[in-house]
Amino acid sequence: AHDADKPVKLGFAGSIDRTADVELLLQRVLKRIHREYGEKVSIQFFGAHPSFAEEIHAQCIPFCARYEDYLNSFQKLQWDIGLAPMPDAGFHACKHYIKLIEYGAAGTAFVYSNVAPYSRFYERFGMEAACANTEEEWYRNIKNLIDNRDEREALRKKANACICEHFT
Repeated sequence: AHDADKPVKLGFAGSIDRTADVELLLQRVLKRIHREYGEKVSIQFFGAHPSFAEEIHAQCIPFCARYEDYLNSFQKLQWDIGLAPMPDAGFHACKHYIKLIEYGAAGTAFVYSNVAPYSRFYERFGMEAACANTEEEWYRNIKNLIDNRDEREALRKKANACICEHFT
């Protein structure tokens, strides 16, 4: 459970090649979140290093080469909200929704693009935080989870239970 006296921890985990996706889909959204919440929200990027990171006082953590090291490091971050943006493009549609599995396994609530491959996760498990790839919808979904601790906790627990039940 999130300590109410500490900033809400928001983050994106993904390799450096996903930086363009973050910049395309989340740059304006995260700038708005930073302007509105300031120090009440802490933003981290694990792997990717978007060009606007310093402007929003985000911490950039280098990606780990070994997957086991990545998972161990990720678990220790203890994010409240994980972000999973994905462009609506043929190449990306062939990817897997492992990012959502990683977030859920770490007990992290998440907001994700409602496009393939993540839409397959939504169809299978019905996690509510899927959103269209618009600035307004991303902003509204993230803001809702920042502002509503109970809803964030419920989504975090639901995501973790879903992953524990369906994945090893």
